[in-house]
Order: sequence, then C-alpha cells, then structure tokens
Amino acid sequence: MEAVVDGKTIQLSEAGWLENLDEWSEALAVEIAKNEKIDELTQEHWDIINMAREYFADNGSVCEPVSY
Repeated sequence: MEAVVDGKTIQLSEAGWLENLDEWSEALAVEIAKNEKIDELTQEHWDIINMAREYFADNGSVCEPVSY
C-alpha cells in the first residue's frame, strides 16, 4: 500500500500503517483520511491523532482500543 503526498510516494503496510515514521506529516494524515472515506479531518480528529502520536512517542507502541 502507498500514499502520494506532495509528489512523494510514501510506503504503508497492508493495514495502512506508516512504514517509516520519519515520513509522517499532516498532509499524509489528510491523504490517509481520504483513503478511509473521511473528507475532512476535524479538530477532534486532530486531537486524537496528536494524542496517539504522543502516546507512541512515550511508549513505543500504539494504544489499543478498548471496548466498553
């Protein structure tokens, strides 16, 4: 899987995960959202994205979703 952002091809895993974390950008987040049929990222989306990125930076892993 891949995404093209600003003329650059960025490799994603089959699940849509970024292969090289150094290639992350807000423009890539927008492109991934479009691929997921999300036309516009709201402030709530950005809050969640930034929280997830911060969690990963602090813990070295993604936070698993919890079902209630």
